[in-house]
Order: sequence, then C-alpha cells, then structure tokens
Amino acid sequence: NVIDNCVIYDNTFTTSEYTYSFTCMTCKDGYFLEKNGYDVLKERLTANCATYVKDEDKCATCSGGYYLKVVNGKTDCLPNPTGVIKCRTYKYDATSGLACVACKENYYFGII
Repeated sequence: NVIDNCVIYDNTFTTSEYTYSFTCMTCKDGYFLEKNGYDVLKERLTANCATYVKDEDKCATCSGGYYLKVVNGKTDCLPNPTGVIKCRTYKYDATSGLACVACKENYYFGII
C-alpha cells in the first residue's frame, strides 16, 4: 500500500509479530511522520513561530513581539500585550495566566 504524502520508504521494517511491507522515512513538505512509522500527518503551522518541533507538530519559541501559549498540547504565538511597560518577554501559564518574565535592557522588576 502507498502511504499518502510519503516520498521515501523503507521496506525492511519488521517486528517480532509482524512484517510490514514498508514504512515511510521522509514526508512531503508540510507533513510529518508519526512515531509509528506509517502514519503521515499534516503539520499545523503556527503563525509567528520561530522554532518549530516538526516531529511533535508544535512551536517551541515564538518570533520577537509574540509569546507562546500552550493549551491542551496545542501551541499558538500571540502578540505581546501592551499593559506592562518595558516588558521584553511574556510567558503564559495555564494556572496563573500571562505574566511578564523579563524586562527590556536597563529595566528591572521593582516595588512601587
């Protein structure tokens, strides 16, 4: 059987119980290989993602001016809010929400 969206196959994949006719080794652009070796899934590209983890189909870091929000394993890069003056980096936590975690150069957290 042909595996949709696969471009390079390995026909030597065997286990103690089964011998598979072939497995996918390399997918077409825009697709990634599931860990089982024979399911090819479409990438869910995240807008404004700077570092993409292809085999997990998620974003690891966002481009400048965006923060990473992870909910139920789904990643999104959302624009930094403007509420905290001189904040450089925001971090989203499902429990506490969005917080400023790093200030711009020459600024620091303080008590007013």
